[in-house]
Parts: sequence; structure tokens; C-alpha cells
Amino acid sequence: MAGDLRPLMRHCCESHHAKTSGARKTESGLSRLGSCMRNPFTALLLATVVFAPTSKPEIPPNDAVRIREFYRLAAQLQDAVWPGWSGTPAPLLLVTQNAEFLTHHPSPPKDFQKIGDDLYARPRQFPTALQATFPAFGPPSIIVIGEPENTEAKTSTPWVFTVMHEHFHQLQDGRPGFYQALGSLGLAHGDNTGMWKLSVPLR
Repeated sequence: MAGDLRPLMRHCCESHHAKTSGARKTESGLSRLGSCMRNPFTALLLATVVFAPTSKPEIPPNDAVRIREFYRLAAQLQDAVWPGWSGTPAPLLLVTQNAEFLTHHPSPPKDFQKIGDDLYARPRQFPTALQATFPAFGPPSIIVIGEPENTEAKTSTPWVFTVMHEHFHQLQDGRPGFYQALGSLGLAHGDNTGMWKLSVPLR
């Protein structure tokens, strides 16, 4: 930031001293900066540049409600459907038009910015219509899903059902030896994200 402000500070100081008669040419750079900063307008301008807030992505309210509903239902139903299912990590990546929102991940990648309690965001990289489960950032597998209107779900209730379905794939992926067995198929061709599973020919 200091490098960006230096030309502005120099310009302000020079303008101020051009109007100040009798200023000694031998005045030090530090003294010139101090004199410049005594100009109220200059000080206010610099403070505005330095402390201007940066905007953070915000998850759409309806999406936040749907995600909370998924985790609420999962806590109530998963062990009744499959004993031990509740022990499966359930990270989820929501793909919106401009951003992706990650939650319940044990170690969010560095390109994600923390924007809330257990909520991280980055610019969108995956397709908005995606609904799949794979180790996008390495194990554990992540539910990667777009908003209802951009997927086959279209509305909230089918969307939550779809996320529960994908959560069961997380249970499958978490079985001991799963990734080793998957790798032994020789179908990844160097893809470590698991995306190849979505396009591998089945015939």
C-alpha cells in the first residue's frame, strides 16, 4: 500500500509547498511529509485511501437457508438411514453466478477468503449447473452444487434431497481403501480432483 500512496503523497506535498513562501529548500523529506500531513484535506484524503473497506462476497440469503436445512436434516436422519453415517465429513461448495462458497471443510484452500463463521468464498471456477461429489481439493470429498434454479432441482425441496444424495456419496468415498481402489482402475489419467468420474465412459 505504501508504494501506491507515495506518488499521491509527493504530489500533495509539492502542491502544498508551492503555495508556501519562504520554505527552505534544504528541508528534509520527513519534515515535508509532516508539513503535508498538517493539511487537513490531504490527511483526510490519505486516510480515505488507506482505510477504505474492501467488499466481501455475500452468500444469497435463500441459499444460506437451504444449506442450513440440509445440515439440520442430515443430523436428524443420517444415522437412521445408515448407522455411522454421521461420522462422515460433509463439506459443501455452493456455486453461484460469480462466487463459490465453502463450508464445513477441515482445511479450506488458500484461495478462499474467510467471510463468516465456517464460511469461505472465492471467485467462481466450477459450472453453475454442477451437482456432484468428488475430492476437489483432495480428501475428503466435497459436495459441489449450483443453486436450485441452475440445476435439475429447480426448487428448494428437490435441491435439499439432491444434497442428501450427494452426502451419501461422501459416505461411500470415505470407506477405507476407497481412493486406492479408485486409483487402481487407471482411469484418472493424472486428474487428482476426481472430476474424471463425471465424464468417464460407462460402455
